[in-house]
Amino acid sequence: MKPLQFTSAASTDLDEILDFIAKDRPHTAVQVTKKIRKRCEILQSHPEMDRLIPSSVQEYAGFHSSAG
Repeated sequence: MKPLQFTSAASTDLDEILDFIAKDRPHTAVQVTKKIRKRCEILQSHPEMDRLIPSSVQEYAGFHSSAG
């Protein structure tokens, strides 16, 4: 399986989320970002595990699955 790759837009969004949270809670921001990335990795490996993600969101987030 290919390593998880985010589109540049998704990567920018994650950075902005981290920056926003980090203003008040830097440690929490790091933990949230790790959880988001981990969840995406799990969904990449097991796309049927969670609710259906619309293809437009999959493309934005950089998901590439033979199931979609």
